[in-house]
Amino acid sequence: MPRETSRKGRRSEEEESPRKSPTSRESRGQRSERSRREERNEVYSVLSANNKGEDEEFDYEADLEINPHFLDAEWLDQSRRYMKYAKALAHANKAKAQAEERVKTLRSELVNEAKGTEAGKNAATLEAFYRTDEDYKEAKRAFIDASLNADLINGAVFAFQMRKVALENMVRMALSEYYSEPNAPRDIADSVERFNELKKKSAQEKIKKRMRR
Repeated sequence: MPRETSRKGRRSEEEESPRKSPTSRESRGQRSERSRREERNEVYSVLSANNKGEDEEFDYEADLEINPHFLDAEWLDQSRRYMKYAKALAHANKAKAQAEERVKTLRSELVNEAKGTEAGKNAATLEAFYRTDEDYKEAKRAFIDASLNADLINGAVFAFQMRKVALENMVRMALSEYYSEPNAPRDIADSVERFNELKKKSAQEKIKKRMRR
């Protein structure tokens, strides 16, 4: 029986006498919608919750910045910043695992539903059956989004490890120049500012060259 005809027949039967099977399209659809809401809430609340239950802003670029005027304060704050993103990564990995499990569960339900029908006659038709199901496609998209979210936060955690290394080197540079005689201590803040100005000037020159082409 063609898949479209089969689905129409199932819908007619469900309208006349709703099925109570846990794998019915109605019950699965209800669970799917609830699961999608939970998955989205899990993913998008990862970067807004802390232990106090209050909103905590996550500004990735701002948190990575190092103020050369207050290296001691930056050191004291490094562990807190790192832990903030490490916790976010743990929640993101949990959301990713839940989204992946949702995909597997839906696939199993669809495979069971296809048994004894035209869709389940071979591996190719069975795969086409569950891959084109709207609930399955939505669950797959949620899993992809959760995976992307986890990868991005994982990158942030790694960046904060590099921030620690940068802090260590900045402190060594400051101490080395401060205690070296007869050299006077170099202003690191001024050096960073001049370095950023050179980068900005270089970027502007590249833009001008492209515009001339």
